[in-house]
Amino acid sequence: MLPEIRKCAEKQDIKGLRYIFMDALDVDPTFDKYREDYEYCKKIGGLFDTHQELSGLNQNEAGWNAGYWERLKTDLMKNFSEKRYAHMIQVAKVVYAAKIERLMKERGRASAEAVRRTETEAQGKNARPIQGNVRSNVVIREGSGAVSKNEMEERRLAERRRELAEENRRREAEQRAQQERIEAARRAAENNNARNRAEGSGSKKWLGIVLAIAVMVVILIVLMLR
Repeated sequence: MLPEIRKCAEKQDIKGLRYIFMDALDVDPTFDKYREDYEYCKKIGGLFDTHQELSGLNQNEAGWNAGYWERLKTDLMKNFSEKRYAHMIQVAKVVYAAKIERLMKERGRASAEAVRRTETEAQGKNARPIQGNVRSNVVIREGSGAVSKNEMEERRLAERRRELAEENRRREAEQRAQQERIEAARRAAENNNARNRAEGSGSKKWLGIVLAIAVMVVILIVLMLR
């Protein structure tokens, strides 16, 4: 489970989980990174609202574009329903088709590299030692010349460290970007609530002024009639 999701799930932080999943399909439109965690969190009571249509769900893929995607996200903020989110998982595959293709290529390369690394390690284990008065840390692989065991191991470790560092940088960048989007959504929601409260307060103030003026007019009319 992703750390940020585990943290919110343990605290039963429904708002935090919603913000994460609102952003998840932009981060990984394949949803592979979040699918298992999502299935777990679906069981948490209160995660979903009862579905409301709002601007409606378009079942015609021809209309699944960036504009429609933004409307869905706006509706999701107002009504986080399971039906709407399931629909968005499908829409993301169309809206983010190019990004999905890029992600799948990157994951394919990573998978191929993992296979290559496994095969290399297996070949190393099957290497045939050189017989005779030579240092014991030298081996012969079929079709490849003599290579030091220490050198081979150092190369593998260096490559692995480079891959881990690159993966950590990529994940940290994704997490930072996701956190920034979540915080931006939080601030937007808070600003919207504050604006609504201010507008409501202003309306009440003007209503009080109008009523006061009306009362004064009535009093003046009564006095004049006397």
